[in-house]
Formats: sequence, structure tokens, C-alpha cells
Amino acid sequence: MLKSVLKIAAFAVFCFLAVEQTYRVYVAGPAAFNPAKFNRVNQLMLTDFIEPASHPDIYFRLRPNLREWFRGAELHTNSQGLADQEYPLEKPAGSKRVAVIGSSWTMASGVSQQDVYHSVLEEMLNEAYPNQKYELINFAVEMYGLGEIVATLRHRTPDWQPDMVLAAITTYTPAIVWESRSEVPPLPEPTHPFLQSYVLRAIDQKLGTGHYPPANKTRTMIATGRLDLYREQILRAIKDIGEIADEREIPAMLIWLSFSTPDYDFEQQIRATADRYDVQYVPAYQWILGDGNAVSRTDHHPNAASHRRIAQGLFEELTNHPITTGVE
Repeated sequence: MLKSVLKIAAFAVFCFLAVEQTYRVYVAGPAAFNPAKFNRVNQLMLTDFIEPASHPDIYFRLRPNLREWFRGAELHTNSQGLADQEYPLEKPAGSKRVAVIGSSWTMASGVSQQDVYHSVLEEMLNEAYPNQKYELINFAVEMYGLGEIVATLRHRTPDWQPDMVLAAITTYTPAIVWESRSEVPPLPEPTHPFLQSYVLRAIDQKLGTGHYPPANKTRTMIATGRLDLYREQILRAIKDIGEIADEREIPAMLIWLSFSTPDYDFEQQIRATADRYDVQYVPAYQWILGDGNAVSRTDHHPNAASHRRIAQGLFEELTNHPITTGVE
């Protein structure tokens, strides 16, 4: 009798492990067999890739000089802790700089950094205008909300003397509550997904039993039904970006990144607010509509082809823009 029970238990464990590993392969591909890589199929804030920012409203930033694997691609940071190539802090004479601010779609999650739209756009601009040097410097960090994005523009970009600001938001970005802080909060402890069950987490989320913490536990999210606050934060961000850009006498562009179209009436409010604060609004979603443009069925960041379409669209938007006017 005992042997039969043990056999049944062993078979049940084997079946569970087989299902668990199959689901991990579905989620992470070959990385499911590599503990170090699988632990990097994670939220950025739950890795050891970040450090406290010097300003409370920025909260956290990428650590400098990273050479890591993250969400299926290499993640490299320069000596300034930016997910980008190395740029000198002092702007080279004759160059034009664009400060790129945003969150995960712009940091480059799920794709190589040379494939992210602003890297491709930088290459396009330098090829099209060989007599002008362009530098699109990436200040974006995954899990930044609008508060961190605006604070980055206000506190972190000035030393780089940008000639333009390119701000990117996604449908997820405004869902993070915009918090004003007097001090930098402690960062969450890194987690190790390889030691957790993805199957049990998926079942828990499906049934809503609450035994596993939500995936976005690292940020305070707007409560369900608070569409008013969601929209209010977007309009506030446009206002702040426009006013900061106006103070520095540089143009500002706001792009909306999504695989779907936003609410029509609210988009008209976005356009009106952008016009009021002299921010150029670009509905970048128009170039990548449809979930088939994502990295995978489980990673809903844009793939390399989507990033290239965004870059091409932005390149056309920048024709006859102050950043290119007068350049041969």
C-alpha cells in the first residue's frame, strides 16, 4: 500500500515538474534551462541591476557598466548608468543631442539595444545628414512612471545639454501612481524566479486567490476604475515636459507607444494639451498596430521589426523639424 502511494506521489511530482518546465520554455525559451538567465526573465526592479537615484523623485536608476542578459537580450549600460553606448558628458562641438526619456519600451526590453527605435533613428539621422553629428541619449528605465520620467528630464538631462527632448509613454506608464518623495525609498530585494513555480503563479493569477504577490508589486498602481487619475497624470506630464523644454528653449516631442489605438476623445485632449504647451504629439502606435508586432506571446514589448518601423516613422516626422532644419 505504501509503495503504491509513493509511486503515485512520485508520478504526480514528475507530471508537475514536466508541466512546469514546459511552461517555462513557453515563457522564456532556451533560457528556461539556464538558472542565471531565467532569473533575468524578471522585472527590472526585482533584479540587482538597479541602484537608488540621487534624487527622490527619480527613485532608482540603472547601475553603471552593466554587461548582463535581461529578458532575452543583452543589457549594457555606460559609465553614467544609461542603457546606451558611451557618450562624453560634455557635448562635442557641432553635435546635436536628443534626450530620450521613457520606460521599458524605450530602455529596450526584449530586444538588443542597437535595435531599439532611438538607436535606429540615430543611425538614420547620421546617414541622412553626414555633415551633422546626432546623439540620441537614452535615459529610459523599465518601470518608470510619468513621475520618474518627468523628474529624469528635470534633474538628470541638463548636464548633457540636449537640443531636443523625445518623451515616450505607453499605456502602462501612466498607470503607475505619480508620487512626490522627500527621500529615496528602499529598493525591493531581488528575486529568483528559477526557484519559484510559474505554473502555480499562473493558476493563482487566473483564480485570483492572492497567494502570490502581483507581478507589479514593485510600484503603486492606480486603482481599478480611476480613469480620471490615469488621464490627469498624462496631461500633467505633457504640461511639465512642455514647460521644462520651454525653459531650456528646446523643442519637445511626445510619442504614444502602443499596439492599440487610445480613446478618441481623450486623444483629442492630449493633442490640445500638447499644442497648449508647444509639445509635438506623435501617435507612434499607428506604425505598430496589432499584437503580432510584440517580442513573443508572453513578452508584449515591441520586437526589432516594430522598433524599426517606429524609427522610420519618427525619421519622417523629423523632416523639416528644428533638429534637422538647415542641415545638409
